[in-house]
Amino acid sequence: MRLSTLFTTVLVLGLIESTAQSLHGRILSADDKSPVPYASLVIDGTGWGTASDPEGNFLLHLSDTSSNQVIRITCIGFQTSQFTVSALKKDGTILLKSETQMLVGITVQTAAITGREILEEAIRHIPQNYLQTPFNLEFYSQYVIRDTLLGSTFTLESVFESYSEGYRTQAMKSFRVTQKRETGEYFMKERTHGMAQWPVAEVAFNDLRSTERKLDPLTLDNLDRIKPELLGLDRYDGDTVFVVTYRPSWFRDSFSGTLFISAKDHAILMHRTDDSGRGFVNRLELRYRKHEGRYFPYSALGEFLHNNKVNGKKKQLRITNRVVLRNVELQGVKSIPLNYDWWKPTNVEYDKGWWDQNYSRIRGYNSPGTDYKSPVTGLH
Repeated sequence: MRLSTLFTTVLVLGLIESTAQSLHGRILSADDKSPVPYASLVIDGTGWGTASDPEGNFLLHLSDTSSNQVIRITCIGFQTSQFTVSALKKDGTILLKSETQMLVGITVQTAAITGREILEEAIRHIPQNYLQTPFNLEFYSQYVIRDTLLGSTFTLESVFESYSEGYRTQAMKSFRVTQKRETGEYFMKERTHGMAQWPVAEVAFNDLRSTERKLDPLTLDNLDRIKPELLGLDRYDGDTVFVVTYRPSWFRDSFSGTLFISAKDHAILMHRTDDSGRGFVNRLELRYRKHEGRYFPYSALGEFLHNNKVNGKKKQLRITNRVVLRNVELQGVKSIPLNYDWWKPTNVEYDKGWWDQNYSRIRGYNSPGTDYKSPVTGLH
């Protein structure tokens, strides 16, 4: 079953520019005018939209949308806002008001709810919220490595597919990179192992019921070992969520996880992990949306800061990996054997004809003026 997603991320510089086909603008916090990253903009009544980039910039394709059509903007920690297309054409700077409701000071009639209780409910609801039978997913990834000292940039675009036996404990997941396209010279050629060669990492490691970690933290048996804590209430994608953090006792102290759990159906809507150590800082984030009554990963973001030496020369690397869902297949599911060599784009040949046919207009998330239209819509 083919889907198109409403998640598109493009870097656009400057204030709004409008044409008959698109809007360019920037989303800022009304409190301090700081950029609001990854805010969702959706044309009301449609499955079409976009998201702001890390600097708050956005590009929204309008197609045949009328000037009176309403655009809905949502983001974690901010009030939902609505603007007409005509209003955004006049001024593309959107100011969002903060809306963080911490639980401190809220009066309740029963004992205060705890992070452990909320996470326990989320785990118990996994069979209702996430598919328990096999399925295939297909993703597009854009992996950008920047040498901040020399200004060198290498971009790796890839398409990878996944197979899952379902969201059950110890259910197998496997991945395979099927297409790749490179831009720039890869200046880390001698370091051909690890996540620098794995565009699948964010989905593989942060998905629920991950078999890639030494021990799956999100199980009822491990609740006491991950020390869940409730930070408070927030807003996510138009939904009220509980924000719960955890720290697995078997991981290093620098590792922590954050979960956004729906107050409506106890679904885990976002899973973020942070880790750091000597010479590196990592953040992986995976977001979920509903399709045919079940939640699936629809976008992921990895951000890495690494200090490395290559040929005796120090390199400070800033790495980002942005992933969007292309396809969901629930019928005719194909099993993929577990083979870590298939995670590596180095084992895939560049197919120019395929890229020209499927992604000829994509030239990177960070290229100003990129004329990019996401291939995926319909998740809600």
